[in-house]
Amino acid sequence: MKIASFEVNGRPTYGVVAGELLSEPGELFRTGYPDLRAVLEGDALAELAATESGTEHAIGSVNFLPVIPKPD
Repeated sequence: MKIASFEVNGRPTYGVVAGELLSEPGELFRTGYPDLRAVLEGDALAELAATESGTEHAIGSVNFLPVIPKPD
């Protein structure tokens, strides 16, 4: 599984890379895990992979961010 942090319309988010698409998790999942750092710290990668997509974005339509925001 490939994951990425990215920005859509000025809003930072994250998701799973699926070919030429980024599958962003739904609002409920992102409330519990606001960024990929929280997903990793919460040991929730499997949960992220199984989560129904909230929105899909074309790779060319986003600005990529560092994968792990605010690393130690």
